[in-house]
Amino acid sequence: MTTRRGFTADFEAKVAPEALRDDKTIQEIAAKHKVHPNQVSTWKRQTVNGRTLPPSQRLEKSSANQLALADEGSPMVAMNFIEGTHAFSEAELQRHEITQYRVPRFYREHIRASGSYEQLKHIVEPSLQEFSSPGTLDTSGEGENTVVHGLQHKYDQTGLLLVTEQCAAFCRYCFRKRLVGKSKEEIAVDYEKVAEYITRHPEMNNVLLSGGDPFMLSTTRLHGIMDHLLPIPHLTSIRFGTKTITFNPRRFADVKLLGLFKRIVKAGKTPVIVAHFDHFAEFSEEAEKRILELREGGVQFLNQAVLLAGVNDDPEILAATIQKCHSGCTTVLPFPGSADDGCLPFSGPFASRG
Repeated sequence: MTTRRGFTADFEAKVAPEALRDDKTIQEIAAKHKVHPNQVSTWKRQTVNGRTLPPSQRLEKSSANQLALADEGSPMVAMNFIEGTHAFSEAELQRHEITQYRVPRFYREHIRASGSYEQLKHIVEPSLQEFSSPGTLDTSGEGENTVVHGLQHKYDQTGLLLVTEQCAAFCRYCFRKRLVGKSKEEIAVDYEKVAEYITRHPEMNNVLLSGGDPFMLSTTRLHGIMDHLLPIPHLTSIRFGTKTITFNPRRFADVKLLGLFKRIVKAGKTPVIVAHFDHFAEFSEEAEKRILELREGGVQFLNQAVLLAGVNDDPEILAATIQKCHSGCTTVLPFPGSADDGCLPFSGPFASRG
């Protein structure tokens, strides 16, 4: 069956999802498929409203889907999943803590050309399995270990500081889905109070900036945080938990950012980047180049991979990833994926509940 304009429903469903992504303009998509740009825009709009999906790509009427249909007044959102394109109400997505697809073009193009796309896509591309994955939103007790707004003190030597809710991409195994890309409620706002607490606790010798990803902040804002941390005498290292070196390594070409690390070194402390390369194919030439440059400037690199079913739950892949780290990262013990809501399909038998 064809539409009035002569396009099959399957053809519409093939073109429309491309318009939902940010890697091509409407004009580029139209030229690729030899259709008018207005037609592409129409299909995009109809997909958002859930009207262009053929039966092969529509969800069956499960109880969860029926509940979504009952969310009167909640806008419908079309998303590209590994299993195909589907439309859900915003309320349904929120109930299951489903984050939108967000991936920088650099990483998207890199993994598609890596030869390991079938594994790496599970890191960032949504899956319908997330809807049927039980769990909690705080498996490691972060709330009970918060001592000052935005600062956690779970381990004697380490302070964990939430500095932003934003990330360069939304990892599907994220254990902070309760806040990443959504809420600033747990993010530190008063760094003077944070510094006062750390000063009163000489057993704390390092602070880990996390979130979110600290390198989503401007370098100016990072300097502002350092204004409070660097004067504390018993801090010997400032750590940054990040996957930006994987997703967008060009961020580290910023001369001002290099100046930030030099400032930390000049203050007598060690800047440490704790990266998250989960698979050897995530290493790009750009990332390796930036790692070597930063190491020459006094930055230490650690890599902490997350054990993920379907991605790196294979001895040969883990061995190759550790070998790849020899180019500039010290491998620390890989840790199991969390049992947070929506994460279990990717965590496999390694799921951590604390």
